[in-house]
Amino acid sequence: MASYFYTISSLPMLHFDAPLLLTYEEFLSAAYSFATEKDITYIENISRNGTLIQEVPHPFFTSYATFNSMLTSELHAARMASHADEGSHKSRLVTGEIREVVKRAVSQENPLEAEISLLRLQYNQIEQLKEGHYYDSISLYAYALQLRILERKNRFIPIEGNTEFKRLFTNLQSIIKSI
Repeated sequence: MASYFYTISSLPMLHFDAPLLLTYEEFLSAAYSFATEKDITYIENISRNGTLIQEVPHPFFTSYATFNSMLTSELHAARMASHADEGSHKSRLVTGEIREVVKRAVSQENPLEAEISLLRLQYNQIEQLKEGHYYDSISLYAYALQLRILERKNRFIPIEGNTEFKRLFTNLQSIIKSI
């Protein structure tokens, strides 16, 4: 516990709207020096996009995986509903918050804003799951997940994305005109 206290308190604070001051690799390097082998195995199981590579037998990760499953299910249902009649919309077990964020994200004109709203929802869910855990393994897991989510968010570069979109759109217009 003492090593968790010192190391976790020395890591930079993470904020969704602030720049990252630490990479995931730097975080892992710090974690290797104090975390147990089991903790390292768990945090190495977090993919680049903030999901779990495989099931992790820990209540924190189980809760997070359940949340992600509900989010994915609601996204799928919202996309299907936009292509089908409302009568085929099945009832699912999701929270009102998930449903509301997904509804806003699916209706967004800008896909980047939609993705960022979904990442914010995931980030905030981790905040809720880590509540009351400040210097233990759960705070380590939460930090790792949130860092992965923030790294994903930082990979979006709007200027380059807009340039690529315009290039592809222009190519598509040329193809259509030639038909």
